[in-house]
Amino acid sequence: MELKIQGSSSFNLSERIKDYIERKVEKLNYFKNHIDKLSFHLESEKLLYKVNVTLSIKKFGVHKFEADSEEIYTAIDKVVHKIDTKIQREKTRIQDHSGSGHEGMNEDLVKEKEEKEPAVKLIDITKKPTTLTDAYLQLGIEEDGVFGFNLINEQNIIAPAFLRKVEDETVYLLKQIEPEVYSETLVKKSKEEVKEGKKTRKIELKKMGLKEAQSDILELEFPYNVFFNRDTNKITLIYKESNEKWTCVS
Repeated sequence: MELKIQGSSSFNLSERIKDYIERKVEKLNYFKNHIDKLSFHLESEKLLYKVNVTLSIKKFGVHKFEADSEEIYTAIDKVVHKIDTKIQREKTRIQDHSGSGHEGMNEDLVKEKEEKEPAVKLIDITKKPTTLTDAYLQLGIEEDGVFGFNLINEQNIIAPAFLRKVEDETVYLLKQIEPEVYSETLVKKSKEEVKEGKKTRKIELKKMGLKEAQSDILELEFPYNVFFNRDTNKITLIYKESNEKWTCVS
């Protein structure tokens, strides 16, 4: 798989952003033998970052993707998620046409199809009520880059919340703002404190089982979401890592 990453006259591509894209693309390695070329082009327009990607799949042509956001990491996450979702659908197409001239592409994919269930990693949230600052410190030692906890807010109301580390200094908080509504905000750390920054999106909680939530992710812009899990009666963060690997925190 050939990977090409370019900036533009409006976007200076740093090694940090390049490394981040390379790490994100690793989640597509399960399909790398079938990808001919993957080209990223990044630009910025006023306060909006745009990422355009061209994906060339052997024997199945060229596909184009784009995503934008006020946060560059979010734009990258969104576009890689779109690519991953497209590949999942192409995999199904290849599997459905096994024996019709694509034998060389089918061998590994048919083996995957025979697996019974996707791998789901379950992580328990910390039950003890925790401040945002303490949760941020705990996130720093978590290998998974996610941390679930019961957040104490300014009104002393306790509700499940989640931290997700995108990059060393880029962390997002998903917390309850209404009984059935969550928000996602960028977390800002200074020497004195950890506090919430810019809000990036609003999430209406849906009541779903795990399989429904997994299907729902494939229709969303983001590879992760918060939902009310009907199977466990818990608010849950679900994250699609790669191929058939998922993480659930509740």
